[in-house]
Amino acid sequence: MNTTKYSLFSLIIGLTLFSQVAKSDELCSFELKGKSANFTMCESKKSHSKLKSVFITQLSHALMIPSEFEAIIKRDNPIYRPDHKGYRMGLANLQWLNAREALERVKTFAADSSFTVTESKAWSDQEKDLQEGISARKDFPAWRKKFNAVVDKMIQDFSKKENITFTKTQIAGNPILRDILSTEYWSEKNQWKVEWVKIPKGKNILGSNKLQPGHFPDETEFTYENKAEFQLMASPITQMQWMQIMGSNPSRFKQRSYCPESVPFLGSAEICPDNPVENISANDVLDFITILSLTYPELKTRLPDQNEWEFAARAQASTIFWFGSNFDDVAKNCWEEVGAKQQTHPVKSKPRNPFGLSDTCGNVWQLTKNKNEYLLKGGSWTGGPRILRPATKTKIAADGRFINVGFRLIKK
Repeated sequence: MNTTKYSLFSLIIGLTLFSQVAKSDELCSFELKGKSANFTMCESKKSHSKLKSVFITQLSHALMIPSEFEAIIKRDNPIYRPDHKGYRMGLANLQWLNAREALERVKTFAADSSFTVTESKAWSDQEKDLQEGISARKDFPAWRKKFNAVVDKMIQDFSKKENITFTKTQIAGNPILRDILSTEYWSEKNQWKVEWVKIPKGKNILGSNKLQPGHFPDETEFTYENKAEFQLMASPITQMQWMQIMGSNPSRFKQRSYCPESVPFLGSAEICPDNPVENISANDVLDFITILSLTYPELKTRLPDQNEWEFAARAQASTIFWFGSNFDDVAKNCWEEVGAKQQTHPVKSKPRNPFGLSDTCGNVWQLTKNKNEYLLKGGSWTGGPRILRPATKTKIAADGRFINVGFRLIKK
């Protein structure tokens, strides 16, 4: 895209977002008092009281640096090797750039957080030390650990304060506050939209046997019966859908270079709105579900279990994939390691299966919950045909975050 076209596009996006903001009923004041968060809307003059704990949860997600940029790789995948020197150098540069931006976000938030003189002095000293660490650029994991410890202490101290009020001016000047308070929970815009697909009753063969091409030793073949219809999200949760509930975007693939024609800027968050959210853990998803249920009390959701997910992904096909058993057909139906070019892509940009589900193979691994453990299904942009089979599975810790792991939910 040439500069003139890009500038025009940016202007259109900016005007559209400004128009949406101008039409919305903005927050005039926001007060944290005890266990409550009280706020008043400017245009309607309506006053609301909600849970302070939701704000603190969203604030933690917005200020803490979630993880290093690591991908989860299914064993025996010989092709994906992100150890090229240029890749590693670029990754290190991005991590330190994100560190600098994260520190700036915390500084901005701290300026409006009613710290005592002692707290302000302690933060100032710590901020100086963290800034020196960024300049030295010696050990990112150690720096991130120190940063998160400082920020966690700040959030804990902040949450203990009995009474803090943010004015409309303070909200407008603080990107973190602006993003969080524009989420569905606080703004009540009712703009969070998800496509649901009905998964019918029925039986199908799940897993795989030793004679099936690509079979892994941890896979078994069995007949599964889906005894009741359920509704499943048509695609994995996108960065926009996550942002609308959580008020921040943890994704690795959110900069303009990954979606040059569709990146809106909302407050301080940069997003590729239609790309799946990633770099999130199962624990993060539980936070998301909690806030989603408080925002829309009539909507009850959960993670699917691995059998529900695989039954839906196969769409009752008797072949390896819903589109057949030929590994040569994977690239045109899934975002896999060659075509994806080491990044995520917009959901629903590959063919859907007969049930109407998109992204059942590739793009991002998808979380499923099975009693007390979490399993990933579907493969990702790091995997080849063997990894992307619906029978493939791999375990993940509840707090593990990876840049090729996302999720979709079942409506209960």
